[in-house]
Amino acid sequence: MNKKISLLIVGIILLNINLAISKQVFADDTHPLSKTDTNAHVQFIPRNGPTKPVDPEDPSKPVDPANPTDPADPDNPGTGNNGPLSLDFISNIHFGEQAISGKEQTYNAINKNPYIQVTDNRGTGAGWALTAQISEFTGKNAKTNQTEILKGTVLSIKNAVLRTESTNTSKEPTSKNIVFNNNDAQLVINAAENTGQGTWINVYEKPEDITLTVPGSVAKSNVAYKAKVNWVLSDTPK
Repeated sequence: MNKKISLLIVGIILLNINLAISKQVFADDTHPLSKTDTNAHVQFIPRNGPTKPVDPEDPSKPVDPANPTDPADPDNPGTGNNGPLSLDFISNIHFGEQAISGKEQTYNAINKNPYIQVTDNRGTGAGWALTAQISEFTGKNAKTNQTEILKGTVLSIKNAVLRTESTNTSKEPTSKNIVFNNNDAQLVINAAENTGQGTWINVYEKPEDITLTVPGSVAKSNVAYKAKVNWVLSDTPK
C-alpha cells in the first residue's frame, strides 16, 4: 500500500515537472531569437509625357473628345506639349457674330467655361509663369480681298477661378486680371516657389469674364476678324 502511494506521488511530481518544463519552452518561443531591420525604397523622376485636357468643372475627369465641354470650341484637342512642365490646353475665344454699331461696344465671350491648363510634374517646386501677347484683330474683306484691321480693340480677361484635383496638396498659383490694349506681353498666371505643382485649371466661368471692346465705326462688314495670342510658359516665376 505504501509502495503504491509512493509511486503515485512520484508520478504526480514528474508530471508537474514535465508541465513546468513544457510551459517554459512555449513561453520562451514567444520571444524573438533573432531580429534585424530592412529598408523600403522608392524614387521619383519627372513625368515627361503630355497631360491630356481635363474637365474645367471637375479636374479629376478627363475631357471626352466625343462630348466636348465647350460647344463654342469643340475641335480643340489641347496642345499635346510634353512635360514635365507643360501648357496642356488653352481655349480659343469666340465672340460670335455681332451687328455693326456706330458706338463703342463691349462683347462677352460665348464660350462655356473657357480655361487654361498647366501641369508641373518636375517635382522641384521651382515655380513657373505664364504670359500672353496678342496681335491686332485682322481679317480679309470678302468683297475687296483687302486686309482690314479692327483698330483700337481691347481684350480683357479677369476673375479666373483656379481649380485642381482634390488630392493635390500643392498651394495654388496666382491668377492675374489682364487687359490687352497694346502688343506688350501680360502675366496671366504666376506660380511662386512651392506653388502650382501638379495640374492646375484657370477657369473663366462667367461670360463677362472675357470681353472684347470695339470702338464705334471701325468694324467692316463681310470680314471675319481674328487675332493670335502667343502664350509662353517659363520655368521660373515672375
